[in-house]
Amino acid sequence: MNNNKVKHGIMDLSIMSVFGAFWYIPIFTVIYIVLFLIFGAGELDNMSYFSMGMNANRIFMLVMGIIIGSSFIKWAIGLGMTRKQFYKANIYSGAIMAVMLTIAMVIISLFIGLLPFAGTEHINQPLDMHPVMNFITLTLMVYLAYLAGTLIGTGFYRNGWLGALGIIITILCSFLPETLDSVIVNLFGLTAGTGALIIVIALIVALIAVNYYFVKDIVIKI
Repeated sequence: MNNNKVKHGIMDLSIMSVFGAFWYIPIFTVIYIVLFLIFGAGELDNMSYFSMGMNANRIFMLVMGIIIGSSFIKWAIGLGMTRKQFYKANIYSGAIMAVMLTIAMVIISLFIGLLPFAGTEHINQPLDMHPVMNFITLTLMVYLAYLAGTLIGTGFYRNGWLGALGIIITILCSFLPETLDSVIVNLFGLTAGTGALIIVIALIVALIAVNYYFVKDIVIKI
């Protein structure tokens, strides 16, 4: 029974995120194409669809995390879920959406890349690892943004101080992987991007734990 409630929670939260993505991705794609039609490929060649899309994915997931973290805990409890079950459903659904959004950007970018005006250069943090590892790293970055968003949303639901703490943690998470990547790469002689992957994994583990702390004894507001 408990597992069924978590599964239903995962499905419901994922559907909510997918519904949001059905609005976000077409709008983002239209804006991207319009920008190139207005300014031309010569001016915007350093902005490929995939690199811009992955950055947009992080913003979208941050917003979805804030919305779900602040608004859906009461909904979940009302359906008979415990706080722990909501926490699990939230964590799992965020991971599923991160993978789905990254795959969507890969597929759409293949078609956008056929257009004569599409950008070719990437503006993401340079990743020189195996393509599969690059994909995993970018997906985890999107997931990290979602966890940061849920932290902010849940924090403000509890009280303003924890919400402010969530914002500070989010700011740190946004630049630590890129900042520390070169340090770790040079220190251990690793491939560029490996340091960012290590930091992102560490931050995800930390945020999963902090999210649980925020949710485990949260008081539901009437």
